[in-house]
Amino acid sequence: MIYALKYEENQKVGIFLGKQIGYEIEEGIFFKDIDYIIPVPLHSKKEKIRGYSQSRCIEKAIKKF
Repeated sequence: MIYALKYEENQKVGIFLGKQIGYEIEEGIFFKDIDYIIPVPLHSKKEKIRGYSQSRCIEKAIKKF
């Protein structure tokens, strides 16, 4: 899945992963005391080459959850 997200431009995988993370944050005990999740930004050169940031793709899906 990570390979598809990073190298095959499959942004749907990022959305799926973000939804799964969002679910775990809401329902899981492990994340109950976490206040913030901060994505690690993609280097601007890589983002320009790739055309999008994987972490932002995941982040947007988490926000919608």
